[in-house]
Amino acid sequence: MMARLIRSTCHALRDSHWIDRSALTQLYRAGTSVGANVREAKYAESRRDFIHKLKIAEKELAETLYWVGLLSSHPGIINAVDRKELLEEIRIVRSLLRSIVRSSKTVTP
Repeated sequence: MMARLIRSTCHALRDSHWIDRSALTQLYRAGTSVGANVREAKYAESRRDFIHKLKIAEKELAETLYWVGLLSSHPGIINAVDRKELLEEIRIVRSLLRSIVRSSKTVTP
């Protein structure tokens, strides 16, 4: 869901003359890499590797939040509805990642 929101937001903004292309590219890269890192964690070689990959996904999520904040700091770039939807999705994914990492750390070997 989040990757779809990121793609549609970037697609909608790509023709805007007000947006720095590099910021849009960074949003797209960070936002879509979260899912890729979670997928990679699925095939981790150990619990430690699994946790590490999920922590990378969490960092990419933090970067996504940064770019959403930066792009929405200027009125009219990301509308309020899209921004709210993106921020809610980021909050949900962050909560899930943190919960999985926390429970993975407490599981006995």
